[in-house]
Amino acid sequence: MNANHFSSYVIMNAKIIQQSKIVIHRSIVYTLLQNTLLQWYQTKVRLARYQV
Repeated sequence: MNANHFSSYVIMNAKIIQQSKIVIHRSIVYTLLQNTLLQWYQTKVRLARYQV
C-alpha cells in the first residue's frame, strides 16, 4: 500500500464518517421533533377533551 493510496483511503473513510455523523445527528433531531410534536398533540387533545 503506497502513501498516495493510503491517503485517499483515509479521506474516503473520513467522508463516510462525516456522512454517518450527519445521518445520526438528523435522526436524533427528527426523534426529538417527533416526541415534542407528539406531546404537544396529546396535550392539545387533552385540553380539547376537558373543554367539551
